[in-house]
Amino acid sequence: MESKNYGYQNSTIEELLASKFKEVTEYVKISAQSVGSKNLPQLTSDNMRFYFEEFHLLHQQLIDTVGGIIPPETCVDQVLERNKITQNKQRDLHNKLITAKGNHIYTKAKHEGKSLPVSELRMIVCWAAILVVCLFDGLMAVPIFEASGFNLLESTGMAIMFSAALAVICHYSTKLIRLGKTVAQRRLIAGAILLMITLLFCFMANMRVHHLEYMVHANDNSSHEVFSPIPFIAFSVLFFSVGIIISFFSMPTKEERNYLRQYKQLLQDIKDSDATIASLERQKDAVQIENSELRNLNGSILIYGASLEDRIIHHAHSLYALWMNENLMYRSDNGKPSCFDQAYPFTFSTNFHSFKSMNYETLE
Repeated sequence: MESKNYGYQNSTIEELLASKFKEVTEYVKISAQSVGSKNLPQLTSDNMRFYFEEFHLLHQQLIDTVGGIIPPETCVDQVLERNKITQNKQRDLHNKLITAKGNHIYTKAKHEGKSLPVSELRMIVCWAAILVVCLFDGLMAVPIFEASGFNLLESTGMAIMFSAALAVICHYSTKLIRLGKTVAQRRLIAGAILLMITLLFCFMANMRVHHLEYMVHANDNSSHEVFSPIPFIAFSVLFFSVGIIISFFSMPTKEERNYLRQYKQLLQDIKDSDATIASLERQKDAVQIENSELRNLNGSILIYGASLEDRIIHHAHSLYALWMNENLMYRSDNGKPSCFDQAYPFTFSTNFHSFKSMNYETLE
């Protein structure tokens, strides 16, 4: 991941320093020239502290002003407070991550060694076979629905719905039969279902026969041919029985379906566990990045504040040398005071340099 550039700057401070530096520089020149024209400082037994203290204090005021605009203590306090918050968040996320990984291992262990008890494709094929078988009665019912006043499209739709209803009855008939606790009860339930469905088929067969006789008589008025409904009933019962047989022997049992649901739920639990672990790891990274960005930004502020103090101190030292040069140029005695050999006679009180020495990246 690319690191961001935290080169912090404050335009207000920059403008203030530029203005004050220019103002103090002119003031230093005027002071040095005025004092030099009086041949001061004395050539011996004099001290630069007396002549330059005012300018030192002006620079010290600038350092204090910078510390007031961007207080270093606030930057450090923010980092310390954020570190505490981050540690608490990281601890909480770490505990959640351990729990999630434990659940993931447990779930995978439950999944190992298990396989699908029944293929979903098998269920689809069984339903398709039952629908195809039941579609026979549905298609033969189209003329009956047409005779009832429906058009071809409506009759076809109703025939398909009738076929679907038969398929559902085929499938759930096996469930009803299994409700019997004894063989006799199951046979009784099966007989009752077969009787009711046979009555339905008898009604549909009679309707088909009447429709067929009507069509034959419409084409040949002299024809008195009579059709029997028994073949229609036999075919309907045969195909319905085939549908029940497919459902009974090929459809998954209740135990197999429950096992299949549990197996699929187990796979979903593993996926959810993977997603939870990934989410928690992203959250941990996000918390750490957010904390690092604040530390980097505030660290940049501290470094910037220290650099401002360096500039102010360097400017004071350069004006110290400028004062002495200007003073020498305006002296009539052409002498050089011995105090000009003194180093800068004052010490600055800084705000940022004490923090600059700290390893900000490991600040806790």
